[in-house]
Amino acid sequence: MSQENVDFAIHNLSNEIEARSATEASTAAPDEVHNENITDEPSGDSIWSCIDSEIASSTSRGTNLTREPNVQLQQYLNAGCIERKTDPLNWWSQEGKQSYPQLYKTAVKYLIIPATSVPSERVFSTAGAVITKRRNRLGTKNAAMLITLHNNLN
Repeated sequence: MSQENVDFAIHNLSNEIEARSATEASTAAPDEVHNENITDEPSGDSIWSCIDSEIASSTSRGTNLTREPNVQLQQYLNAGCIERKTDPLNWWSQEGKQSYPQLYKTAVKYLIIPATSVPSERVFSTAGAVITKRRNRLGTKNAAMLITLHNNLN
């Protein structure tokens, strides 16, 4: 993770939050700042130690947010990380929603995206099992209903 990528992501996030706040005219201020440190994993040869050191170095370098007027984004970036075992979507819906209301809407927007393509691949596998050479005259509507039934019942 390079500093250029971090700055680019922060800039885009700030622009999205500003656009959202301009359209909604929301002036809610954060009540508290969530500040937890990464723990739960021993340091050493684990992959987490590499990730933790990268996060620590990127936060210690700081970011140039003086040109970014979004206070919530600055407070969020200055806050510590949540515990590794904490579900980010639950944290955002319970604590982040009150602390960072504008960031919450953007976080939920991106956190609901599946991290893998496995569900869509399963649908294609099901379609391959339903529509075979022997069932090639199966209509589009019936094939769609069979595939939907198979995926929803299994």
